[in-house]
Amino acid sequence: WMRRLEDEDFLTLLQVSRVGRITAEQHARMFGWEPMKSRAAMDRLARLGLLQKVREEEWALRAVRMGMVHRALLQKGLLN
Repeated sequence: WMRRLEDEDFLTLLQVSRVGRITAEQHARMFGWEPMKSRAAMDRLARLGLLQKVREEEWALRAVRMGMVHRALLQKGLLN
């Protein structure tokens, strides 16, 4: 599954793991993107089963994927 992700996807997963929940607007500010691009990125990660929508415009890591995401972030050198 990791091969299908871009570097921005890993950075998004890192940010979501740090803050718990994130909106498209918050994500857009963090990454310097338009909110629509952030929303599309979060929806894509949700379709891959890594994020889940917890409210209309708010995403969080799927609880069953937290360990897998954590290991991937370690492998990418984004966590120590």
